[in-house]
Amino acid sequence: MKKITIIALFFLILFVLLIIASSQGQILRIQGWFSVSIITISFWVFVILMCLRVILSDAGFMKIGAILGIVLAFFMLLLVMVNKPVTYQRIASEGVELIIEVDDSLDNRVVRVYSKGNMIFSDEVKSVYISKHYTLTYEITEGNLLIRKCTEYSCIDELIVID
Repeated sequence: MKKITIIALFFLILFVLLIIASSQGQILRIQGWFSVSIITISFWVFVILMCLRVILSDAGFMKIGAILGIVLAFFMLLLVMVNKPVTYQRIASEGVELIIEVDDSLDNRVVRVYSKGNMIFSDEVKSVYISKHYTLTYEITEGNLLIRKCTEYSCIDELIVID
């Protein structure tokens, strides 16, 4: 039971640290390899572990609530993985490593570009609002990011300077 509590506290601390870093324009560097937000996963794993702790330690009606909490957490994790408005991509070329976050939840897409900040976090370089009518491709040229926004008939290039 202590192992579950320690692991749950780890996920709670991870969640809090990631929220603080996100508010400062930073993202975990490993986020580029996942298509789902690590912040969301860490929160719901914390909820599952705390509900498991309640199930293992309580003999009363709290077990019913804990079982419902686990079902809710699994449902929310599944929902986040299926209906993910935010996607992440990792692009590396010419010695530059970028993480691109595309948020489709608004009327316009929000494309956030993160570059390597330190060993753990990447810093936000720039946010760009792009219409959902465009298809997007990304390319690193001369140390900068080129976002190519294309329709059926034409393409528009947008250059993001990486410091």
